[in-house]
Amino acid sequence: MTFRIYIQCEDCNEQYMVRYGLGNKFPQEASFQCQNCTKQITVGYFEYGSDLTCKGARSIDEAQLKKDKEPTVQNLHPELPIDKSSASDPTHFQVLYDIDKILKNSNEHEFRLAQAQLVEFENSWKELEPSFRILVNVSEEKLKDVFNKEPKEFYSEFYEWAMLFLSGKWGEKSQNFIDYAQLHLSAHLIEYVKQNKTNLLHKIFDICTTYMNGYSDFQRTILLQKLDSKHNNDVNTNVNWNNISKVYGDLYELVGDLFLIPTMLNNLEQGRNFDGFNSVGFTLDKYLASDKANRAVNFETNSESSFLKNYFFAWLRNGTHHKNCKLVNGGEEIELGTGKGGKNIKNIPLVEYLESCNNLFASGLTISLVIIKILKENT
Repeated sequence: MTFRIYIQCEDCNEQYMVRYGLGNKFPQEASFQCQNCTKQITVGYFEYGSDLTCKGARSIDEAQLKKDKEPTVQNLHPELPIDKSSASDPTHFQVLYDIDKILKNSNEHEFRLAQAQLVEFENSWKELEPSFRILVNVSEEKLKDVFNKEPKEFYSEFYEWAMLFLSGKWGEKSQNFIDYAQLHLSAHLIEYVKQNKTNLLHKIFDICTTYMNGYSDFQRTILLQKLDSKHNNDVNTNVNWNNISKVYGDLYELVGDLFLIPTMLNNLEQGRNFDGFNSVGFTLDKYLASDKANRAVNFETNSESSFLKNYFFAWLRNGTHHKNCKLVNGGEEIELGTGKGGKNIKNIPLVEYLESCNNLFASGLTISLVIIKILKENT
């Protein structure tokens, strides 16, 4: 279902006819940059039961439209990217466009299931986050006192929540890695995880909060990714860039810390101790002090875990984390300063950034589930 609203930019008075495709949940929103002055404008249902409204612009009536200029058509959808060729088409319906494309790779049941899982994923986080926050910032005793919940119960809830996201494109590889970990665990590795429980849970919590704080923007591409549907960067994504520009870099640092787990598992598979490396004199302490860009070298040829580093890009981390980036081409692309001092300019589609964040979060969740499973079964 598509709704229409006329709006006028607060800064330059540019007028738009926004055609807003209704999403599956409330609240919901989508953002775009004013084509005239780059003002960030957000349109959506900001509260359950509210009318379609906007931020960064003001709603106007048809009678207030300029007589000498037609309003610019802006198609928006809170959960789907918009086909570039149809971004200003007053007859375009993005849902119909994507369903046709999705059903070439998936059946309708898989499509509806993925939609339902993503709605439940976001809603469940609102219930899970308070328990997780108390567990990592206060104590297990406070978790029991406030929510009458044992840590094992929380671990089960977290596992179910994470699988809502991972099922689909990421599901098979994630489950294979979890099974691989179960096969190669040693008593010493289990003990290491238990002794470092507080630090590891903090890392997992930070991964989740970092990502979920920008979830309303990342969800533009998740549905298509879960169903492994390709769009070849022929789409625009309507996001609030200021909210998510640092997310990839933050995830890069946190997931890079968790690469410790597949590294240890690879050591065990190769017949060494969990903290024993192939290079003479290289120790666990040296690994933990190493540059994040090299944290996956140990398992990069491992058939069960190498996929975890497929979305781990130092250039993207550096290009977005040192104020070396900006939106260009009407918000369709990110201009990055890469290399030493950010001297090398590289442009990537904004949709590629969103997908990279989703993929890296999936890697972090996968490793997190191994840690959570160890704690649940050995607490």
